[in-house]
Order: sequence, then structure tokens, then C-alpha cells
Amino acid sequence: MEDKETLEQKKRRIYGRQYLKYYLEELSNILTRNIDSKDLLSIIATDKIAQHKRGELINKHIISFSNKEKLRKILTEYVNSKNFYLFISHSLDCGTLEINLFTDFNFDFNFKDLSSQIITLLSIDFKEEIILDYYEEDNIKYLEVEIFKS
Repeated sequence: MEDKETLEQKKRRIYGRQYLKYYLEELSNILTRNIDSKDLLSIIATDKIAQHKRGELINKHIISFSNKEKLRKILTEYVNSKNFYLFISHSLDCGTLEINLFTDFNFDFNFKDLSSQIITLLSIDFKEEIILDYYEEDNIKYLEVEIFKS
């Protein structure tokens, strides 16, 4: 049985409704499948997942944003898990979802596919976390990949 939603969680869920369509579109942009609101976890479950303690940084790479093959290679080399919770902007207000990193994630996502330009992936066993932070500097687009392990 799931815990009862707190007043603060209810307010966030109601607040998140106004962004739900936009959030689902962003998720669909970076995934290989379309996402529906019924695929999202509850705010209660999302909060429990988001409370994890970050492990130790074991690897960090800064690569060209366009070099997605290098991204795939880095993740294949350093990541053992397949299933992850995906966090982007509005995940805490709309709910996160579980994905298979190597079949559901669109490694060829575009620079403008997300408003926040940060993607956090947390393994469902909480042992691995990947932060993808992409940005532009001097008209060059970069992708910073940080891998944490507990």
C-alpha cells in the first residue's frame, strides 16, 4: 500500500498538471517511445526515489555534444545497470518514469529537446547515477557525463 499524499505533494501534483503536456513532449523527445501520463510514477514514489544519497564520482567526461557514439561507448563501458529512473525538469512535479537505458533512451537527442539541458538517470537499485549536462560555450556544444556509484 502506498503512503498517503502530503499536502505539499498534492500542491506540487496540481501545479505540475499545467506542465504535463510539455513534460510528456520533452520525455518523448529524448526517448525512443512515446510516453503517456499513465507511464509516470506517482509524486509519492518519485519523492522516495529522489531522496537517495548520491554515490562517489567515478568518472567524468566532457565530449562534443554531437559525438553521441562516444556517449553510448562511455555508458556501455562504465554502467552496469539497464533500468533507470529518468529525471528532467518537472519530474518532481509530474512524476518520474522507469526506462531501459539502452533501448528506451534516444542517444541521438537534439540540443533543444529539453529546456533544462540536464538529464539525471538513477538506477532502480540506487547503485548508479548518471548526470548528462549539456551546454554551449563559444559557439561549441558540449556534453558533460558524470557517473556516480554507491
